[in-house]
Amino acid sequence: MRKKREQKKGFTVKVITNPKFVFFLAVTSLILMAFPLSDKLENKSQIDREIENLEREIAKKENKNYELENLIKYLQSDQFVEDQARTSLGFKKEGEEVVVIQEEGQVAGAFEENKEEGLSRSSEYKEPSLASGFERWWNYFFGQARSSIRELEFPGGSV
Repeated sequence: MRKKREQKKGFTVKVITNPKFVFFLAVTSLILMAFPLSDKLENKSQIDREIENLEREIAKKENKNYELENLIKYLQSDQFVEDQARTSLGFKKEGEEVVVIQEEGQVAGAFEENKEEGLSRSSEYKEPSLASGFERWWNYFFGQARSSIRELEFPGGSV
């Protein structure tokens, strides 16, 4: 019986100390550890991508927030009130001249003066002219009512 035990013990020691068995055991251990490790690495890379996306989104939101803060500051400023009075309500400062270019067929309303704020509205309304674009510009710059290029005289004759 002793011999059988020693033979069994000898066989176990031979198997455990065999380099092929040790190599097989090491490879098996590495493979079994690689699966959970690869899952953890994949999860880490996915989390890193998500963090990058969130950081980009945060940067966009901060930029939008900065733009909105600037818009709020502008909307609360006196410059905005003045711009709105000029464009929407037709006000002007004292001493300023307002030029309104209208499309044909549109009618501008009559404006009144607002002396409290030092702004006034133009009270003149002129019927839109059927003159050509060149004639309108000529009248604007040189103030001739309904003049035509054909009526102008140049040195050496008329056109």
